[in-house]
Amino acid sequence: MKSKKISIVAIVLVLIFCHSFKNSYALVTLEERFKVILANSSGSLTKSLNIDLSGVNITENPSVRYYCEEDVRGTVYNSIAPVTGTQLIWYDADKKVNKNWYSLGGSVGGNWSSNTKSSLTFNSVDVTATTPYVRLPKVSKTGYTFTGWTISETQRAYYYFNGALRSTVGSSSISSKDGWYQIEVGMTSSALTVRPTFKINNYTVTFEDGMGNILKTQNVPYNNNATPPTSPIRQGYTFSGWSQSYNNITSNKTIVATWTPTAYSISYELDGGTVSNNPSSYNITSPTFTLKNPTKVGHTFLGWTGSNSNIAQTNVTISNGSIGNKNYIANWQVNTYTIHFNPNGGSVSSPDKTVKYGQNYGALPVPTKEGYIFNGWFTAINGGVLVNSSSIMGTENITLYAQWVPIILDVTVPESLDIYQIPGKVDLKINALTLQNNCIGTIDISKLNINLYNGFDFAEMNNDFKRMPFNTKKIYLAFNNYNLMNDYNSGLSISPNGSLSVQLNGKMGGFSYNSKDQIATMHLIMKVRGQ
Repeated sequence: MKSKKISIVAIVLVLIFCHSFKNSYALVTLEERFKVILANSSGSLTKSLNIDLSGVNITENPSVRYYCEEDVRGTVYNSIAPVTGTQLIWYDADKKVNKNWYSLGGSVGGNWSSNTKSSLTFNSVDVTATTPYVRLPKVSKTGYTFTGWTISETQRAYYYFNGALRSTVGSSSISSKDGWYQIEVGMTSSALTVRPTFKINNYTVTFEDGMGNILKTQNVPYNNNATPPTSPIRQGYTFSGWSQSYNNITSNKTIVATWTPTAYSISYELDGGTVSNNPSSYNITSPTFTLKNPTKVGHTFLGWTGSNSNIAQTNVTISNGSIGNKNYIANWQVNTYTIHFNPNGGSVSSPDKTVKYGQNYGALPVPTKEGYIFNGWFTAINGGVLVNSSSIMGTENITLYAQWVPIILDVTVPESLDIYQIPGKVDLKINALTLQNNCIGTIDISKLNINLYNGFDFAEMNNDFKRMPFNTKKIYLAFNNYNLMNDYNSGLSISPNGSLSVQLNGKMGGFSYNSKDQIATMHLIMKVRGQ
């Protein structure tokens, strides 16, 4: 039994060997019948492929740019064609049999680079048993997304078949394999151009108002301009533009409105007053501040009216966040001051008077002081400035002082003075005094001898009577032991020739009197009014 099994195995091995020998012989005998070499339309054994990378950047090149693949076994050769003499097996679809071929080789000249149109030249490439491929580079274009490769020309392939130039209409496919795009060279026409295709990128442009609110969102193609929304409005601010350009968009952007605080004016109507360090402008971001109050000579500030209120306010604040132009009007009350009249030893009817600042003093009282002439109101008790009804009231209370001139009667006093009653008259006769200047003052009767006649005598005698001031010392005339008590001031008269006479109320003639009270008192020191 064992011997029988060995015989069967031997027979199978012989059959396999014989079959292999038969196939090997068939391949050798068939290889002379086929020969396909790439050519161009002119019959040259060169063929071109243009790689148009104008405006395109290469991001990565394949480590193996050209390769070919045997149909039957799928063997990959890292060149445009197997090395000359490489034994190949390919499948004849017409005969449905494998065929043998020894590669005739081929080469590629040229290269590609970014931003240029490059040309590859295929020289005598044998495609009898393999299919050649060109792996294309990975590319990019700013602002675009790569979508693939495209062939622009109409294709017509040229090649030599067993020494005869042939052509066929076909389409060279561009496919993707192992992460690379590739083009089949065998079916490409002469001077075929391949280009990468791109889709333009769209970017989102968002416009915001600067306060977190979206005004507009827009999709904008690469390097195109966005269209901004209508200029926004913001209370208290002036729109000053956008935070960045919305032209030539190359990425997603958020563009924000920029603002400048609007400047508002602050005006003041001071009506003659003054104030310092109050601002003339402000904006919505200005810190809260309070207006300084003005001053005005002779006035009291009542407050501001205007933008704050129709009622005067002395405390006006412009708060942070306020808007709008402001106008403030100063309101004043004129001050009233008191004039106090110091009569300076005299007497005055009205000791005080009130006058508003800047107004005339107006009518001033006239003081009196016996024995003196009022010389006017002055700002000091001695010296000072003379004032009158036209003087202007200042900014403080004032005391005015009366100044006086003593009354001095400039008279010529005779050496002796005779006092007697005119016979048959009721007049008391006094010898003439010569008045020099019709002045008012005190009669100086120093060194005067007084002669009394007709029963006259002194009722009282004061040795110091000579040169006495008014109403201090009196010397009374006596007649027949009666004092003549009546005051003769109202009865004094001075004649044009200067004689002084006193009208007696009593009857002097015959030494008869109605009563002692009807007889006047004679003052030797008396007030005399000039004519």
